Amino acid sequence: MHHLPHFELLAGGMEEDYGLPTSNQTEQPCLSGHLKLTLILVNSSLMLVGTGGPLLHRVYFLHGGRRMWFSSFIQIGGWPVLLIPLWIYHRRHNMTCSSSKSVIAACCLVGLVTGVNCYLLTFGMAYLPITTSALLSSTEVAFVSLFAFFIVKHRFTPFSVNSVVLMTLGTVVLGMGHNSIDRPVGVTKFQYSLGFLMTIVASALYGSILPFVEMIYTKAKQKITYGMVMEMQITISAFASAFCVVGMIVTRDFQVISKEAREYELGEEKYYTVVILGSLFWQMYNLGLMGILSCSSSLFAGVLGAALLPVSEIIAVVFLHERFNNEKGVALVLSLWGFFSYWYGELQQMKEEKLKTKDNSVQLQSP
Repeated sequence: MHHLPHFELLAGGMEEDYGLPTSNQTEQPCLSGHLKLTLILVNSSLMLVGTGGPLLHRVYFLHGGRRMWFSSFIQIGGWPVLLIPLWIYHRRHNMTCSSSKSVIAACCLVGLVTGVNCYLLTFGMAYLPITTSALLSSTEVAFVSLFAFFIVKHRFTPFSVNSVVLMTLGTVVLGMGHNSIDRPVGVTKFQYSLGFLMTIVASALYGSILPFVEMIYTKAKQKITYGMVMEMQITISAFASAFCVVGMIVTRDFQVISKEAREYELGEEKYYTVVILGSLFWQMYNLGLMGILSCSSSLFAGVLGAALLPVSEIIAVVFLHERFNNEKGVALVLSLWGFFSYWYGELQQMKEEKLKTKDNSVQLQSP
C-alpha cells in the first residue's frame, strides 16, 4: 500500500505535524498506525452515509425524473457546501489556498473526466435496479488495479490479486444471470442493455481516475492537509459540474426542470428534496473517497467502495422493493469475499512492516 509523505489532521482544534520530509529526502515516512486507522474510519463513515446518494438517484428516475444531464449534475453539484468548512480552515490557518497551482491544474483535468463518468453512470441509474448497478460498479476494482499498476506502480500481493479475481467473477455471474425479470417496468431490453454496458464503461473510466488522483497526492511537493483534500474535491466537482451544465444547456434541461418538478409523482416539494439530499449524499461519498485516497491507496479506495455494496443492496430491497435473485446473491458473496481477502492481506503486510521496523530499531541500538 502506498504511503504519503505527510498528512495533517485537525481534530478538536488541535493540529498535529507528522514528519514533513525535506526536498532532498528520498524516504517517505509512514503515517502512524493509529492515525491512519482514524483517518480511514472517518472517511469510510462519510462514504457509508454517502451510499444514500445512489438510492435517491434511483428514486428520482422511478417517479418521473428523466433528465440525463441534470441527473449527472446531481452527482457532483453539491460541492458548494464544502466552501464553508474550507473557509473556516483557511481563516484558522491564515491562508488562502493549501494546494499548489500544479495540483489545481491536474484536478481541473480530473474534473472534466469525472463529468463524463457521471454522465455514463446515469444510464445505469436510469435503467437498472440499484441492486444490479451497484454490483456492476464493483468491477471498478479490477480496473483500478490495472491502472494503479501502470500509473502509481502499485505492487500486487496474492491477496490483492485474489480480491480482484473474486470481484470480477461476481460481475461475470451477474452478467450471465440478468434477464427480463430483473428489468424494471417500462424499461426496454435495449435500455437495460445500454445501462448495463454504460455502467461497466463508467467503472473502467473511474478505475483510471482513482490512481491518477493518488498520483497527484504522491507527486505533490507539499504537505497533505485536509484543507488540500477539500480544495481538490471542490475543484474536481466544480469542473465536472461545468461539464454537465454545458450538457444541460444543449439539451435545454433548465427550461423543463420546473415542469418536471410539477409533474413529479411524489409532488413538487419532494422532487426538490430528492434532488438536494441526493446531491449532498453524493458529495459526502466523494469527499470520503478523496480522504481515503489521501491516506491510503487507490486500490484500497476501490475495494472499500465495493465493500459498501451490502448497504446499497439492503436499502434497495427494503425501501425500493427490488428483487434479489440467486445471481445477485452469488455476486454479493464473491464481492465481500474479495474485500475480506484484500483486508486480510493488508493486515498481514502491516504486521510484517511493524516487525521489520522493530528489527531495524534493535539493530541500530545494538553496539
